[in-house]
Amino acid sequence: MTYPRIPGYPGLNDVPTAERPYREIAYQADDKVARIRFVPVVVEPSTPANIPLVPSTPGLMASGSFVDADGQVLTINGRGFVREASSQARGIGDGSDTLDQWLDWIAAQEITEMLRAWDLMTAFADLVPRPVPVIEEREMVEGDIYLPPEAPEEE
Repeated sequence: MTYPRIPGYPGLNDVPTAERPYREIAYQADDKVARIRFVPVVVEPSTPANIPLVPSTPGLMASGSFVDADGQVLTINGRGFVREASSQARGIGDGSDTLDQWLDWIAAQEITEMLRAWDLMTAFADLVPRPVPVIEEREMVEGDIYLPPEAPEEE
């Protein structure tokens, strides 16, 4: 299965820079927009030679999320829905003749898994705990667990 690209989607980093060394591509995934982030990694050839060689296998880390019209990550119960990065590598002669073909192939796998996970997590949304804001200082209330401050070490 393939998903169509959405060129020029807001909030994406479509050209890697020194500050943001990754590329993001938006895809139409059913009724959602998926943002897939591709980060290049070096897969060094295993050789004892002390010469710089071109890596024999191109490698990427790919992660994904569903985003809204502004490019912000969609949430379930206040928690961002992001698929953790997975390692991708291609050998010679595996059917991907261009970089775009390879990226689209990776994206299709990521998006298919994300759609299944989204359906599962929304079906069980009551089990996804909401994030709890950090409260710097407040009075203790019933039910709080008191942890006494650590005593200073004696010399």
